[in-house]
Amino acid sequence: VGDVLSFALDSPAFNTRGATSGEPWGGEEADCATELSHAVRWWSASLSRAKELEVSEDKKKRFEETLYRELEVRCAYHWHPAPRGSGYRSIVNDISTDPALARACGAAGVDPVHLPRPIIMFLNPGDVKVQHTNSSRIEVIVDEAAKQTSAFEHAMNRKQCLGWA
Repeated sequence: VGDVLSFALDSPAFNTRGATSGEPWGGEEADCATELSHAVRWWSASLSRAKELEVSEDKKKRFEETLYRELEVRCAYHWHPAPRGSGYRSIVNDISTDPALARACGAAGVDPVHLPRPIIMFLNPGDVKVQHTNSSRIEVIVDEAAKQTSAFEHAMNRKQCLGWA
């Protein structure tokens, strides 16, 4: 799990948070590493929870790295504050599998049928949320404005602190 965050933070593509371009989100490119890492960990954990699927650490790492890169490309030049919308950045796993998830599963050799659905994940600066569309329930993964972290993230952080992850 920590590898994803390390991988994200080492990425040269997004390191302009707080840039002085005059635009509040850092200009054309912006730092979305934190949000993408949270999103990737959520999808990876969801895949790992599939009861009928054994996911090796190697497969999990390939899934995480591929998904991170896919989302990194998707968010490049589209990392705007929430009022501008996040439809382009969202990850939809509903009737069909989102192309980024499909490529990540393909790289890991995992069938995307094991991912939860129907789901829409919204990726915004400082804000990652999952909408479970069959129940309209919204799960907050990260909300920097409210300084909230989901129960999932609390559990992951606890496991890391205890050396379980």
